[in-house]
Amino acid sequence: MMAYMSVEDYQGILQGFLVGLVGAKRILEIGTFTGTSAIFFAHALKRNGVKGGADETGHKPIITLDISEEFAETSRQNFIEAGVEDYIEVLVGDANEIIKSLTDITFDIAFVDADKISYRNYYETIVNNDMLNKNGLFIFDNTAFPLDVPTDERLISTKTAIMLHEFNEYIRKDPRVEVVMLPLYTGITLVRLLH
Repeated sequence: MMAYMSVEDYQGILQGFLVGLVGAKRILEIGTFTGTSAIFFAHALKRNGVKGGADETGHKPIITLDISEEFAETSRQNFIEAGVEDYIEVLVGDANEIIKSLTDITFDIAFVDADKISYRNYYETIVNNDMLNKNGLFIFDNTAFPLDVPTDERLISTKTAIMLHEFNEYIRKDPRVEVVMLPLYTGITLVRLLH
């Protein structure tokens, strides 16, 4: 697996802190990979007294989306090993389509760490369909990629870096939200709705 795509421990600790800060009970994650982020989120939910299993929506507290069945299966095994499988539901397919089927659910946190080109679309779908609770929080990962970052055996494309910059500018100017960008690793952007 591509280790550089996993969340670092310090980022997982931050995610857990944010779960407690907003009193999160339901989390949407776009981009599962090996499940590291979802595991951090699940442990934080457990610490805060959230129970596992399906809730009134018929879903587990964390819904995570990935396009890869291989990654989904790996993450499911990791959830079992971490003892958090009752907290996390994995849905496989195009996240742009799957989130449209979840618009009747509200989340406390939306963590986005998937195809960078779709960040704005995910953002707009969630905001325009009121999928975040009043005190809800977006966490966007990898929002500060410089142009052409060598990472193991690949390069982040210039096109992706430019699109991320445009996304950052768009949300920074969006009057519906408050934004803070944290210069951790390749950037984490926190976005809070101003209801």
